[in-house]
Amino acid sequence: MSAKYDGRSSRQTNEVKRYKMYKSGRQWITAGLSTLMVLTGMALIDDTDKVSADTTTGSTAMAASAAANPASAADNTLSNTTSEAVSSANAQVSANSASDSYATGSLGSSAYPTLDSVATDNTVSADVNDQNAISVDKNADATSNAVDVTTSASATSSSAASTYNNGSVAVTIATPSNATSSLVSPTQSGSTVTTAGGSTATVTSDALATIEKASSAAASSAAAAANSYSSAATSQAAALQNAQSAASSAQNLLNSLSANQGVDLINILTTAVANVQSAQTQNTLPLMQQALSAAKAGDYQAALSAYNSAASSAFDYVNLTRGQSEFAAVFGTSYSTLTSLATYTSKGTVSQAIINDTTPLIAASSANSAAQAALAAAPTSAQIAANQSAAAEVTSQATSLADSYAALLNADMVLVNVNYNANATATSSAAATAAAAAASMSSTLTNGIAAVNTDANLKFAATETVGGTFGFSKTYFSSYATTAAATAAATSDATEKAMWNTVAAFASSLAADSTGTAATAMMAGNSSGKIAGIIPALTLGDNNSLLTQLQNDITTLNGILTSDKLSSATYLNPIIDNGDGTLSTNVSVDPNQLIHDNIDVAVANLTSDLTAINTAINTYVNTTIPDFVTAWYATTYTAYNNGTKASMTATAMKLISQAVSLTVNNKVAALSAGYAQTLLNAANAITGTDANSLYAKNILLQLSDAQQSMSDTAASNYNAASAYLGTTDLTSSTFTSQIKTQLGTIGGLFTSIITDLVNTSTTNISNAVNTMMTGVTQSEINLANGINSALVAFQNIAVSPTVTVTAGFDTGTPDVSDVAAGQFATTTYSATYTGAVTGTSATVIAYQAIDKTQLQALVNTTTANSNLASVMAAQLTAAQQVLTNDNASQQDLNQAYANLVAQRARQFH
Repeated sequence: MSAKYDGRSSRQTNEVKRYKMYKSGRQWITAGLSTLMVLTGMALIDDTDKVSADTTTGSTAMAASAAANPASAADNTLSNTTSEAVSSANAQVSANSASDSYATGSLGSSAYPTLDSVATDNTVSADVNDQNAISVDKNADATSNAVDVTTSASATSSSAASTYNNGSVAVTIATPSNATSSLVSPTQSGSTVTTAGGSTATVTSDALATIEKASSAAASSAAAAANSYSSAATSQAAALQNAQSAASSAQNLLNSLSANQGVDLINILTTAVANVQSAQTQNTLPLMQQALSAAKAGDYQAALSAYNSAASSAFDYVNLTRGQSEFAAVFGTSYSTLTSLATYTSKGTVSQAIINDTTPLIAASSANSAAQAALAAAPTSAQIAANQSAAAEVTSQATSLADSYAALLNADMVLVNVNYNANATATSSAAATAAAAAASMSSTLTNGIAAVNTDANLKFAATETVGGTFGFSKTYFSSYATTAAATAAATSDATEKAMWNTVAAFASSLAADSTGTAATAMMAGNSSGKIAGIIPALTLGDNNSLLTQLQNDITTLNGILTSDKLSSATYLNPIIDNGDGTLSTNVSVDPNQLIHDNIDVAVANLTSDLTAINTAINTYVNTTIPDFVTAWYATTYTAYNNGTKASMTATAMKLISQAVSLTVNNKVAALSAGYAQTLLNAANAITGTDANSLYAKNILLQLSDAQQSMSDTAASNYNAASAYLGTTDLTSSTFTSQIKTQLGTIGGLFTSIITDLVNTSTTNISNAVNTMMTGVTQSEINLANGINSALVAFQNIAVSPTVTVTAGFDTGTPDVSDVAAGQFATTTYSATYTGAVTGTSATVIAYQAIDKTQLQALVNTTTANSNLASVMAAQLTAAQQVLTNDNASQQDLNQAYANLVAQRARQFH
């Protein structure tokens, strides 16, 4: 398949061209592109050493021989038949000599009419005969052939890659009108695809994955939009319903109060107005009349305000003529020596009645006004309906889009190659920085692990004695493992169970490898009383599997960051049958998408594995070392003086575990926070707002977040340990007194020694890890920046895309019943390219009509003659092979026929 994608530009469609059809391991078929030459003439007999080139002389000699030999004269017609066949063949050569589509000449000159062979871009692969055409038996039923039709179109000039961002090319293939044709999708095994015509290619991208991703994104977006509209409609409907309910309730309450307290108020004011009017005053009456009018109008606040004004007026003029009568009418009480308006208001039967009526009326009126205002401001039914309609429309569109994506995902496939014809030096240069940064990670981690796992870091031994001896041995380790396991099984406390199981596993490992370095280091203190041990080595997963995976990721990424991978893509693309004899496929020519299709998964895997490695390092420091110290402490303490002191307790182990956790998490929190900040600073230094800059920035942000998460976890662990111990100072009496309470004075001594040793070892290990992670962090920054610069550089590289589409078909043979044997018929597949790259092309498939009847009849006649069949067995076998060969040309048939005729003639000569 690689020969198909040689990047050659398509020629102009008005040019006379020839296109060859091919199949791996097969001969090439040629076919005309725009102008098909008139192909006429019958295939002629090829050169043979059994037939004379001088046909006239040959036939005369045969006739003379027959006359001289009566025995052979009986079958003299066979000689005549041979002569006639040769003469006829030469006559046909002459008849076609005017066509430049054929090589012409006499029978003996090895000449035979054939299609021209001209290598071009537009090709089709198929099984073909020696005339570079598909053989079709004109007397047999129609058959079909598996063929690959390959078409291409190229940009006419180069331009920056960014010109083609979001670009696509619509390719429409029209199938022949004179033959049946059905699409056949390629088959795929791993990254290798095989087309219907037998061609193979290695796919470098997954178009279906891109479609699935787009489908998922579209579905999520549509669901979010529909939910948003639907939620808005639901919220609006609820708001409207609540407003309607509140307004109705407020109005009903006001109506009810108006029918009772309101009527009562009007009656009170009516009486009061009449009484004031009887007092014949001029000052208070208008105010009382205002109060009555307001009450009748339902404006209870205005009614109360007018009444209060009237009461004030009556109070002010109480000493005037008729003032006291007016006062009594307004207040409903007689004036006395009281001087406070408020006092009279509270005493008067009229004033109190008015207050009692207006208070609930005013509250209800105010509430009703607010409720009616809220209803007016509430969403309308039209607004709710609009959002419901929008939700339905989005859902409908999403369904239609989902159906379109589903159709693509379930469609037949064609093989597509997009070659940007980019300068190899430029693309390689653009990718170099990122590739170098990725490669540096592996060596940084490998060297870093070696720097962590040194004897100086992992081995520890006290220089002072604990004042006794130890009883370490294989038997002791095995026995203590059993005891610890039993203790774990007996406790219901999950934390204690886990700790005792850790102790059991540690002691069991020492028993299993009692001659190993860890066990012998401990047993060296049996008589000296000096404690010792070996901290487990740092590994990134089982057998450093995470490091191996990262190295594989780096190899994969560097394999992608090459010129050919970044400037060309080969993949299977969906193609849709339009139902009118045409098929359509849409090909992306977005160079940015090509790059991301290639690197996104690799970068995501690399980022994920880096995070997993960081987690493994964090687990080593936060879990592996504390677990080891706790298990080692319990195993060592219990072996002291053969176990003649206080027994190890779960509380003591928790104290030791938390003490180690306090030490290591303090270091991890600070280091991880530093890495996180370094990565964050590098991310913020990428100031571009384009998608590629944001892509690179996001890589650093993900890694920074992972480090910050570790720092936060470590800080939380540190705080928890500090709270449990009640101190952050492991040399303080607060801590040591707790140990002594559990394990006595010897426990305090043990703890003092091991605390110093652990501090030293973890400091050394932390320093080594810091050196390693500083290098890794810088490699991560270099990688992200390298990817960023590469993506930017790719956008500026000059490209000239060539789109090549290979479609497999099961194509039926055309009707050749009226085509003379040896002559040719054709079918045509045409392709139209529109969009970012334009062009048209046609692929012509040549078929040769063949007639097997004469050869079959001669074979039958010869076979029926047992004598001839015996002496001509080889020739009959050869002729039969030609008859059964689906790719036999008329030349092959004529050659076999001539051979049989000549051999039969010799038998009678």
